[in-house]
Amino acid sequence: PEPTTEPTFEPTQIPTDVPLPTELPTVEPTIQPDNQFAWELVVKLDDISRATASQSVNAQADSLVAQQVTAQFSDNQLILSGSRDLDQLRTILYDSAIDGFDFLGGPTEILISLPSDGTPFTLHLESRISTGYSWDFLSSSSNNATLAVDPSFTSYSSEFGIGTPVIQSMLLSPDQSGDMSIALVYQRPFEPASQIKTTISLSLPAANPILDLSDPTPVRVLSASSQEDETLSQESAFDDLDVDVNNMPSSFDWRTQGVVPAVRDQGACGSCWAFGTVGVMESAIKIAGGPMTDLSEQFLVSCNRSGWSCSGGLTAHMYHYDRLANNQTAIGAVLESSKPYLATNSSCPSAYSHPYRLTGWTYISLSQGSLATVEQIKAAILQYGPVTARMIVGPAFQRYSGGVFSTNETYGTYHQIILVGWDDSTQSWILRNSWGPSWGENGYMRIKYNTSRIGEGTSAVVYKDGSVPQATSPVGDTADATPTYKWTPVSGATKYYYELYRGTTKVYAITVNSSACTTSECTSTPSTQLTTSSNYKWRVRAYVNSAWKSFSAYKYFSVVSPVPNPISPIWNILDTTPDFSFSKVYDADQYEIEVYRYPYTSDAKVFSATLAGSSCPSSPCTMYPGKYLDYSTNYYRWRVRAGIDGIWQTFSTYRYFKPINPYPTLLTPSGTIEDTTPTFTWSKVNEATQYNYELYKGSTKVYSITIPSSACGVDSCSSTPATKLASSTSYKWHIRSYIGNTWYAFSDYKFFALDTIPDPISPLADSTDITPTYKWRPISTATKYYYEVYNTYPSTTPKKIYGITVSTSACNATECSSTPATKLTGGDFKWRVRAYVDGVWQTFSSDKGFWVTTIPNPLEPSNGGSTQDSTPTYKWAKIKVATKYYYELYKDTKKIYAIIVQSSACDDHYCYSTPATKLAGNTNYKWRVRSYVEDTWQSFSPYSTFYVNLTPRLINPYSGTIYDQTPTYKWTKVMDATKYYYDVFKYPYTSADRVYSISVPSSVCEGSYCYSTPSTTLQKGAHYRWRARAYIDGAWQTFSTYTTFLVK
Repeated sequence: PEPTTEPTFEPTQIPTDVPLPTELPTVEPTIQPDNQFAWELVVKLDDISRATASQSVNAQADSLVAQQVTAQFSDNQLILSGSRDLDQLRTILYDSAIDGFDFLGGPTEILISLPSDGTPFTLHLESRISTGYSWDFLSSSSNNATLAVDPSFTSYSSEFGIGTPVIQSMLLSPDQSGDMSIALVYQRPFEPASQIKTTISLSLPAANPILDLSDPTPVRVLSASSQEDETLSQESAFDDLDVDVNNMPSSFDWRTQGVVPAVRDQGACGSCWAFGTVGVMESAIKIAGGPMTDLSEQFLVSCNRSGWSCSGGLTAHMYHYDRLANNQTAIGAVLESSKPYLATNSSCPSAYSHPYRLTGWTYISLSQGSLATVEQIKAAILQYGPVTARMIVGPAFQRYSGGVFSTNETYGTYHQIILVGWDDSTQSWILRNSWGPSWGENGYMRIKYNTSRIGEGTSAVVYKDGSVPQATSPVGDTADATPTYKWTPVSGATKYYYELYRGTTKVYAITVNSSACTTSECTSTPSTQLTTSSNYKWRVRAYVNSAWKSFSAYKYFSVVSPVPNPISPIWNILDTTPDFSFSKVYDADQYEIEVYRYPYTSDAKVFSATLAGSSCPSSPCTMYPGKYLDYSTNYYRWRVRAGIDGIWQTFSTYRYFKPINPYPTLLTPSGTIEDTTPTFTWSKVNEATQYNYELYKGSTKVYSITIPSSACGVDSCSSTPATKLASSTSYKWHIRSYIGNTWYAFSDYKFFALDTIPDPISPLADSTDITPTYKWRPISTATKYYYEVYNTYPSTTPKKIYGITVSTSACNATECSSTPATKLTGGDFKWRVRAYVDGVWQTFSSDKGFWVTTIPNPLEPSNGGSTQDSTPTYKWAKIKVATKYYYELYKDTKKIYAIIVQSSACDDHYCYSTPATKLAGNTNYKWRVRSYVEDTWQSFSPYSTFYVNLTPRLINPYSGTIYDQTPTYKWTKVMDATKYYYDVFKYPYTSADRVYSISVPSSVCEGSYCYSTPSTTLQKGAHYRWRARAYIDGAWQTFSTYTTFLVK
């Protein structure tokens, strides 16, 4: 198709009589010394009329004076300057109300002079990268800095705006200290250098780590959610996608159909959202049989009511469908000739003609912010025409010049584009951009599916001309070789003409009169039989008022066989309850499968099953009968047929399959083993011709071995590698089988550990045996053992006492033992043991410590304890090899007695002695003991102290409140006491307040306690206290302490 004329960017003609600007009040700048802050902005008036600029400056005179900004005109240039601070400059750049001035509206340069201390600094600038423009750092001899890293691009916010500016950050590294100058230019890298429109000169007094020239008050674009009121009716006018996503062409390009206009150029205005909106509508009009028209993007930029502008917006179909724009009296698109594109935020002063209006539009994705699938986008392109979507663009997209783009950019800004087709061979979309033909492949890009979030917010539009019928059926796939053609009627049409093509060959062309139509649908069924497995396209037009009107858009369909193609199962399968899948037969209302077991006779049918056609919305169809099939040495076979209009069609050919279990069950080794060359065993897979198993130590492969099925018996297979494995190591292994010409997946891992290290059992702790017996866990594959014993204390370095080799005859099923004749002296020892396996001494066990002692441990009377026995029994730990013992008792430094006892006073573990001498009560004592071993008195044990307490301990009444006026008094029994005495006092507890004093014999005691209940009644509400003492060996012992109680 011939491209339409490109919109120009020439300004409208400047009127001959240009009014001169009025004299502006100026702020006389003071003379600034060197290295002071100052800036100057020079705007060429090539694109902004001097008259408009002067009027705007005059209107802002007071504001400029208040901001201390000087304004003047010189040689068709507007010159603004100031010396206050950066905020002053940023306000002028981004918030100036000068009509037509847009800081980022075209090529711009910035010249910065500043002193440097050599420290890198960051420069922040605003950039509309969605226009193809960005800032370039000019590398030249005049610059005293280099760009340290590639620039970064950061969004101002996380909102959904499309075409919004970003912050471009550059880290500059000065070459040296001292005065420096840098230059930057705002331009498109894919276009020849353009004439600079705006120049900024900036002088800074000092170095600064961050120089921020970005917009202090960035424009916000309303999020998609805030636009919901503008899209309420989009779905009601839209049909669901009617394309079989499983049978779409592998490539498609609307450009070949002559419905895509020439590539447009948005210039430096962030209006890609308007170009995406307009572009798909231009194609929709052409697809509907209308002309290739040129619609106005400037209308959307200037007249929308949503606050959208050159600083971004959103998909704006609603202004072409059901939303009235500013100052308009009708809804719909405006022609380019009525509102030419200026790439500025120009005004919308009046109403325009709206010759085209959408019939409907919808998001193919769920919303502006959601991502459509590849299949959804393809289906929408096929059914509706080119679609518009947004994506993330950054510097890589900007630099694209050809090929398939696959850089997944995740930062930058959202950019609106149009998708006109795809190519599965490169897995790419055909993308139409709005940066002019100099970019990419003549303004187009091939971009990899699912790259840079392409397809987010995908939307499609529909335009219907009332004089053009809409072709509705057939579309997609049909099994009907004589299909019925259907289309919408056109008011006033007296006849219709439709034509069918196979490729570029016309199959037939048929004219029918309006009697073929009802009020809602026209139909026609030719008798010509179409070829199965062929692709067709057709279109229709109406005859109205003695003239043939435009054709409808083509509809595409394929004639498919009425016999389903069985797909799976086939050959060896792993499932005993398989799904059955087959190709869909379009127009089929049901399907039937039959499954037979070998030898496939009629009585060998295993089952048949049916599936409703409605259960198969797209190909392939899947049926799950849930029938169990045996693992078998023979094959099954199955076939399928379709039922159309209640008639069963021909069965398909048979497919053969056999359920197999390709995964051997791993048997051994498993758990803990003691064989350094283990035998690997697993269950046999009948169909396998060979096996491959792998052994790993951690993530390191030890070996991989392949063996034939001849290594198998009836039920299992085995293999014994010669490689010896390391002891005390964990291993894992798995296996796979080779069936037919396929290695199946490996089984799950089985884990085992090789343990050839004996575990020491005893001695492990203190021992009184100077010739201990050593015991350890046996290793089943060992032929002998070796153990060694070291003295570690009092030796300063370990000293080997002995090392002994013993045969396996020293072992039973649970332990091995050895008792050396060598006697050990007292001290600390350690020992270890190892096994001899497969001709190799294995690793030693860990060291186990024990202590040999000949010093008895005094047990009772216990250290720090007390006794109420004046003739206590002494108890100590037995020394196995001792023949007698000697113990002595002290009161302070005075020895009370010393006694020798024979080993006959001991049982298996302890020794006992009870002297007749009675000890004084309420006194501290200490005692110690030693043993006689090998004709030598050994060292004494440490002293054990105890206290002889002959004072009763009061139990009841105890401190507190009682409710008994004749209480029972209870105290602990004292050994050897023959009687007790207790007395009770009433508050204030003087001798005159003694209530009673009572002496009782020891016969009042039972077990460990004594009891007495006086008959005297105590007074309620009174406080009392009492005490007790014991009578031993003709003497009263010390009183206990008092206990106080209250009677209630």
